[in-house]
Amino acid sequence: MIPNENTSVNSLDTEKIDVWLFMDVSGSCVDLKDRFWKAYRSIPTAFFNIVPHVFDDGVRRISKNEEIRVGGGTSFDKIEEYIRSEVKGRSKYPHIVFVITDGQGTPVVPLIPSRWVWFMPKDNFCTTYCNQNDGSTVYMLDDFE
Repeated sequence: MIPNENTSVNSLDTEKIDVWLFMDVSGSCVDLKDRFWKAYRSIPTAFFNIVPHVFDDGVRRISKNEEIRVGGGTSFDKIEEYIRSEVKGRSKYPHIVFVITDGQGTPVVPLIPSRWVWFMPKDNFCTTYCNQNDGSTVYMLDDFE
């Protein structure tokens, strides 16, 4: 279950859930940038420790108010490579990996696919690389706006 604004704080453990958020900033998402930022800001910080990133053909961590430049291709596999390099010898794999995208990109094989949650606009499609066949979850971004 993903907590939301209707979840009681007392019903959860005091430890926040680590969420690594990855926003697609590839060229195909130029018109979606504002929607992606809005989705990011809507995540309840009372329940989640959000670690924001942007990705296209590479990944980088960003600050909450940082300006995002859009362009490039979409490499979902770079997200998994980044996660593995960040957690190697230091920390655990994130509790949840949120990917906000239009769904068009390269293949990815997550170490723990059940922790991956994909959000995309209703009018876009999800490639075979971000589907529930691998245990990940897909939501329509429109349902959260």
